[in-house]
Amino acid sequence: MRAEPGEDEPGLYAFVYPNDNSKIYLEPEFGHTPVAGYDSTAGTLAHEISHFNDVGGTMIMFMAKSAQSDWKIRVLIRLLIMLVIISISLKVIVGGNEVFMHIDIEYNSVTGLLDVSYHNVGDSPYYLDKNFAFINGKYRADCLVVTSGESVIERVRKFKLVASDYPDGYVKIGPNESFRTSLDLSEHFLIPDGRIVSVKYDGLNFNPVSNELEHLESRTISVDLRNHDL
Repeated sequence: MRAEPGEDEPGLYAFVYPNDNSKIYLEPEFGHTPVAGYDSTAGTLAHEISHFNDVGGTMIMFMAKSAQSDWKIRVLIRLLIMLVIISISLKVIVGGNEVFMHIDIEYNSVTGLLDVSYHNVGDSPYYLDKNFAFINGKYRADCLVVTSGESVIERVRKFKLVASDYPDGYVKIGPNESFRTSLDLSEHFLIPDGRIVSVKYDGLNFNPVSNELEHLESRTISVDLRNHDL
């Protein structure tokens, strides 16, 4: 683990933020990990998962070294990893059923922008990660699905998602309040000229208050770009 991403640290394969079980950040050296052993690809991921606060801290890490010589410990570690994965999966599913954030998207043919509205229909404040809120028209997270027929429209550029700090990295939306923003699709997606494309908002927001991943999605809309100059 480390506090800030982006700094070179020799021997660092991956890192996580213990309070956010939605992301494991992989470093370039992760691609050179061996297939088997303590520092293997699977071992590295298991080690990082063990850091999450809601799955018991670093219990797996203390057992991993001796596991190479004791088959009983290897079996136990595999069971622990399975329980961790099941725990995280159930957390996402349960959290998704309790989301009180409704997403509406609409294409404005006059401005050429995708207008996005976030509606909090719950009775308590909702905290939306700014990475998913298109602040200042910036697309920082992979939360839009843009397709043309059966083809997925690629993004203009790749990006590395950096975990947001609470509360500065979040938009606070009060009960029964809305937050609106816009995004220029042509600036962030390689959309061919004169196409009709389908757009859907689909992302996982980490709620720092409930400490859960919440699935946010909108209906799919059709955007006619044949008469609009991109």
